[in-house]
Amino acid sequence: MTKKNIVFFGFLLFSLWVNSAYGETTATLAGRVTDAQGAAVSNATVEAINTATNNTLTATTNEDGRYVFTELQPGNYRLSVRQTGFQTSVKENVALNVASRATQDFALQVGEVSA
Repeated sequence: MTKKNIVFFGFLLFSLWVNSAYGETTATLAGRVTDAQGAAVSNATVEAINTATNNTLTATTNEDGRYVFTELQPGNYRLSVRQTGFQTSVKENVALNVASRATQDFALQVGEVSA
């Protein structure tokens, strides 16, 4: 093996190590919240609860009813959406894997806010 090949393979191994050490290790979750007729629900509170750790993150929908969570730890999540004048909507067992980009949309039903 020539010195040039040794340097090349050394560089290759180093590159693989850097990619594994600094690669993407989190997940992204996004979606849209609408009413039963499909109109956007703005300023709704969206909670993502990691069911293994009980770590809770909160987002608020924008004027288009969209929300996003970035850099979530992989695992199973419980999602809930609350907005005044609507029933709370919950989705259980939302699985997120490393480097995944999941979408979870919600269609809220008119009614009293529930706990």
